Amino acid sequence: MAQPLLTSKTGPHFAVADLGLFSQLDQFTFEALGNPVKLEGKVFLKQILNLTSAEISLNHLPPGKSVPFSHKHRLNEEIYIFVRGQGEFQVDDCVFPLSEGTVVRVAPEGERCMSQPQSGRRPRLQALLDLTTLEKVGFVPGV
Repeated sequence: MAQPLLTSKTGPHFAVADLGLFSQLDQFTFEALGNPVKLEGKVFLKQILNLTSAEISLNHLPPGKSVPFSHKHRLNEEIYIFVRGQGEFQVDDCVFPLSEGTVVRVAPEGERCMSQPQSGRRPRLQALLDLTTLEKVGFVPGV
């Protein structure tokens, strides 16, 4: 599947890009260098929007599928915002249901994975923030 050509409009204090409809996120495929795993329906926004202190990806997980691995992070907590569909999320040994409007925060050391049952389609928004980086540039949480 060919990747769509994405461009962003930028100004001194902004960047904007149109990725299309959430229902059409399966047009994107993420391939990490040196890793044989391909994740269809996933697009990272870091390069598209020239992000400097956040990582955001948009994802579509088709019915009956699961993220093909559990993972942890060294530094960054992850925030998942589910915008449609239903599924299950696992952090360490705890499994809980997901539906539209569910928001999940996972600490870096939490081992996480998600899956979706056979019915429905669920795109999700995943934001990954390194608060220590934000604090270095003058960001103070809650201020």
